[in-house]
Amino acid sequence: IAFLMLIQSSLSARNSSNKNNSTIYTLNCDKTNISNPVLSSCNIENQHIAFDSWQIEKNRKVTKLTLKNIQNENLPLNLADSFPNLEEFSTSETSFRSIKRENLRYLRKLEILRLQRGELLRIRRDSFDDLENLRVIDLSGNYLNIIQPELFRDMEKLEELNVSDNGIEELNPRTFRYLMNLKTFSADGNKISMISSDTFAYNRRLSKISISGNVLRFIDAMAFSGLRELYSINLSKNDCIDKEYSISKMKSGFMAFLIKDVQATCQLKGKI
Repeated sequence: IAFLMLIQSSLSARNSSNKNNSTIYTLNCDKTNISNPVLSSCNIENQHIAFDSWQIEKNRKVTKLTLKNIQNENLPLNLADSFPNLEEFSTSETSFRSIKRENLRYLRKLEILRLQRGELLRIRRDSFDDLENLRVIDLSGNYLNIIQPELFRDMEKLEELNVSDNGIEELNPRTFRYLMNLKTFSADGNKISMISSDTFAYNRRLSKISISGNVLRFIDAMAFSGLRELYSINLSKNDCIDKEYSISKMKSGFMAFLIKDVQATCQLKGKI
C-alpha cells in the first residue's frame, strides 16, 4: 500500500509540474510565418489559444507584427521582450478585450499601432505610457465607449488618430492636450453629441477632422478657433448636420460661417 501511495504521489507531482510549465502558451514566429521566415515581418493568423496567458518567442529581426483572427481575450505578454525592435503592430478580427501597460511596455521603437475590428472594451490610462515615438494610432471598429483622459500623454509625435466605429460619447479635451502635432483625427460612427470650445484647443496642426455618423447637435462657436492648417471637416450623417466641408485655402470668417450654419440647421430641427 505504501508503495502504491508513493507512485500516486509521484504521478500527481509530475502532472502538477506539467500543468505549471504549460501555464504560458508560446507561439514561434518562424513557424507561423511560413511564407518567408527570414523577413522582418511576422504574421500570425487563425489561432485559438485556450490559455489565459500567452506569448510569442523572441525574435530580434522582426519589426512588423500582425495578428489576425486570434481567439483569446488577452494580448500577448511582454511584446518588448519578444520583439525589441518592433516598429509596427497591427491586429484585426481578434477577441482581445483590454490593453494593459504590461502588454506594450518598453516598445519605444513602435511608430504604428493598429488595433482594428476587434472586441476591445477598455484601455487603461497608462497603457501607452512607453510609446512616445508613435506616429499613428488606429483603434477603429471596437467597443470602446470612452477614451481615458491622459491616455495619449507624452505623445508629441502622434500625427494620426482614428477612433471610428466605437461607442464613444464624449471628446474630452484632456484626452488630446498632449497631441501637439496631430494632423488627422477621425471619430466616425460613434455617439458624440457636441464639440466644445476647448476640444481641439491644443491641436493647432490639425488639418483634417472627420466626425461623421454621430449624433452631433451642438458645436461651440470657438470649437475650431486657431486651427489655421485645417482644410477638411466632415460632419455628414449626423442628427441635424449633413455636410462635408473642403477648404482649399482658409478664408477669413469661414469658421464663423460654418458654426452659424450648423447651429441654425440644428435649431430648425429642434435639436438644441
